[in-house]
Amino acid sequence: MEKRDYILNDAQIRQRVKRIAYEILENNLNEKVVLIGGVGQRGGLLAELIAKEVDSLKEIKTKLFSIVTLIGKVKLSVDTKELKDQTIIIVDDVLNTGKTLMDILVVVASNEPKRVETCFLAQRSHRKFPVKGDYVGISMATTFQEHIYFDASNPNKLSVYLE
Repeated sequence: MEKRDYILNDAQIRQRVKRIAYEILENNLNEKVVLIGGVGQRGGLLAELIAKEVDSLKEIKTKLFSIVTLIGKVKLSVDTKELKDQTIIIVDDVLNTGKTLMDILVVVASNEPKRVETCFLAQRSHRKFPVKGDYVGISMATTFQEHIYFDASNPNKLSVYLE
């Protein structure tokens, strides 16, 4: 087994999710609803946690949807017509190269949303594409050989570690 350097434990992740929810509220006070799209399984779990926190603040409502990417193809669980004139927040676990996010942005932007924001639990400083997270749990400078991994195998004991 490879050496794991733990970066965030469950309590730290949940505290960051709460902070991100407040930031989303602050940046979207004029919105009645924001659409939150979770990328894959881990991004979907984070999107659910964030939406639950935002909804608990009672200032704005959220609508969750899922985003699946396969070999450059992007599928959304909502009708793309629902994206028009809406604020969309794309949530994923880790921003690595930015390729997945670029693929998603092409699809989302083509449906004329009001605004698109991005959210990541962890963001690496090494990317191939000029994208960034609007809401970020933790930013890290890593080498190209290192990988940040979000372990969501046990929803009651989340963690982020470096391999």
